[in-house]
Amino acid sequence: MNPPTYLLNTDTLLKDLLGGSKFADEIPLITEVFDKTTKSRFVDSDQALYVKFGGLRDRAPELNIKSGQLKLLG
Repeated sequence: MNPPTYLLNTDTLLKDLLGGSKFADEIPLITEVFDKTTKSRFVDSDQALYVKFGGLRDRAPELNIKSGQLKLLG
């Protein structure tokens, strides 16, 4: 089983996903949180992973961000 691309190069994925959005300045923080917490929970490439980086007001459904959590799909 090959890991999803975002497990290998999180920073590039987040720049592609969030660059130009209001969350672009949060990319270093999201990358750090992902690497320290979320990455270790990877079990299955079909499983969605969530990265908690903000508060309840941080949302952008078009970017899979809800209540300060970014949802990454395998």
